[in-house]
Amino acid sequence: DLWPGVLTTLVLWWVTTQAYSYYLSHFAQYAKVYAGLAGVVATLIFLHIISMIFLFGAEVNAWRIRWHRLQRNKITKQDLERPDSAKLGELDKLEMANNERDGASRQS
Repeated sequence: DLWPGVLTTLVLWWVTTQAYSYYLSHFAQYAKVYAGLAGVVATLIFLHIISMIFLFGAEVNAWRIRWHRLQRNKITKQDLERPDSAKLGELDKLEMANNERDGASRQS
């Protein structure tokens, strides 16, 4: 279930690592601006970029889970836009039933 987000994160992490390494070695002049703290600043910027990539990977998984839930329960986009729709109440009941069924099948 979680592999698409994990793989997205790993690929983007690798690409970002390569690109940031190239940027630091060819363009960045952190030592002139930050002197002895250049390594710390470069690391903090890299960690900030990586944290955004982790969030993006999580969003990929959240999108996939929501997409599968909508497909499984046959809820349309119009139903989601109308909060008074009777189908949304049905969605909650179906979700609870599916979770109970999934939980029972995992225990067996």
